[in-house]
Amino acid sequence: MESLKILIVSSPGLPTPAPAYSGLEMVNFNIALGMHKRGHKVTVVASVDSDASRYPDGIDIIKTVYSALLPIPEQESFELYDFKTEGKDFDIVHDSTHQHHSILLDRFRHQIHTVHDDANFQQPPRRPLPCFVGISYSHSRRINEMCPGIVARTCWNGVDTKLHRPVDVEQSDRFLFVGRIQWLKGVHMLADVCRQNNIPLDIVGDDSHFGGQDGFVKSVKNLCDGQLLKYIGPVSNEEKVRRMAAARAVIVPSMFYEPFGLVAAEAQACGTPVIVSDLGGLKEQVRPMTGHVFSHFYEIPELCRRVTDTDKMAQTPFCLRNVDENFSAEKMCDRYEVMYRDILNGKEW
Repeated sequence: MESLKILIVSSPGLPTPAPAYSGLEMVNFNIALGMHKRGHKVTVVASVDSDASRYPDGIDIIKTVYSALLPIPEQESFELYDFKTEGKDFDIVHDSTHQHHSILLDRFRHQIHTVHDDANFQQPPRRPLPCFVGISYSHSRRINEMCPGIVARTCWNGVDTKLHRPVDVEQSDRFLFVGRIQWLKGVHMLADVCRQNNIPLDIVGDDSHFGGQDGFVKSVKNLCDGQLLKYIGPVSNEEKVRRMAAARAVIVPSMFYEPFGLVAAEAQACGTPVIVSDLGGLKEQVRPMTGHVFSHFYEIPELCRRVTDTDKMAQTPFCLRNVDENFSAEKMCDRYEVMYRDILNGKEW
């Protein structure tokens, strides 16, 4: 297969890849590694504080601005990579940011845009065929509803199964929340349900991801007694994997329209079943024997009981197979490579 010159534009919200937990930045890093492994010439647009030593030789990095979240400096990053790529030629520009500024550049003829957020577009895309990609089928349908006349294709996010994998740890009877300590992730509601129903829960996640949340974080901590409910807070990727592999199940109780929900795939890659909200794309990750889906928080205690009554060792092979077949970084790159070829062959959408 002919080698392509691919520009992957990542968001400067966090470094690519981030030193600890991240979403789209880690996805973009995995796309870059996967395309490089397939023989393509890859260039990545990333924040100044991205660790170049984590990239193999042969991947070029265009550094723009320091990462920040309030606000994410995507406009400033765009202005810099627009300047730094002047005169350079790419077969495909893969914009995997929040604001998709590259759509303004006519010199980038062949573009693909992965939409990671709730698709609340303020105006129609500048291009008649913007090649939008949703990260779940539910998300793609939402993009189509927000942009009449636009048909988004779908590519599930993928996880690195060398990083997220079963590890040799003592198995626990405790349930686990992993995610930002933020109200829209539903952690406060989950903690309250677990406290009232005597369900052991560990809470892991970044509690400084966005500013102005000290009061909310404190309220979650106040629900935890250090025994039934334990507030762990931020951990390294390695510690996150160990806790995922040990947990009875990982609960993802998002209260907003979750476009994908990477934690659910990461947990299954560690051999652990999941209990997920039915909002957005989370439910697409659950298969028989890999977990359960709930619509209301009052359903969680019964689902926890079902998980407890099922042998985890019997569930683990199903979880691993589900990720290998659907949600691995390798499968994600397979899908994107097909889309790149379609765009170059005049089959834009």
